[in-house]
Amino acid sequence: DWDEKSGLAAAIFGGPDKYHLDCELPGTLPAEEMGRILEEIRRAAEHQGEAAEVLGGVEWKTVGELSAINVNISPRGDSTSIQIVGNRGPAGGVTFIFPMMGAGVLVGILGAIFEPTSAAGIVSLVTGTLGAGFLTARTIWTASSKRFRERLTRIMDRVSVSVERTALPPDLDPETPDQDP
Repeated sequence: DWDEKSGLAAAIFGGPDKYHLDCELPGTLPAEEMGRILEEIRRAAEHQGEAAEVLGGVEWKTVGELSAINVNISPRGDSTSIQIVGNRGPAGGVTFIFPMMGAGVLVGILGAIFEPTSAAGIVSLVTGTLGAGFLTARTIWTASSKRFRERLTRIMDRVSVSVERTALPPDLDPETPDQDP
């Protein structure tokens, strides 16, 4: 179940900067399976990251990447909850700053070459060049957002399949007390 932060900014820039993917599967994970689940996360993310045990579950996050990913696997009653959160805010800043800086430099170079003498010429030069920088940044952002979303989907697919294979049905969970009358 995807939750992407959409709105005016996402429409203007070509994609959201925050993603949330949520899945709840029946059964509970035995503690000894958490290591294998972490291996699946790392393999799917193609990143070592950091892991920590949190309230009977596991939390994994990327380290040193501009596009952060957090994966949380936790028990929830007789089921296992998987949540994946992606935050591309810092990557968005970098994606837009460099093309816009390049466009700004290009405005200076073209201005020195053509030496526009009218206000219309100056405005045309500046808006045309900065517009091209913005369109370049938007194209880069849209393509990288698509790849990021595919990466999150790949992580969820691998983790959910692993959880389904290893989760104990509620009636086989050793921590669940006998409910015989």
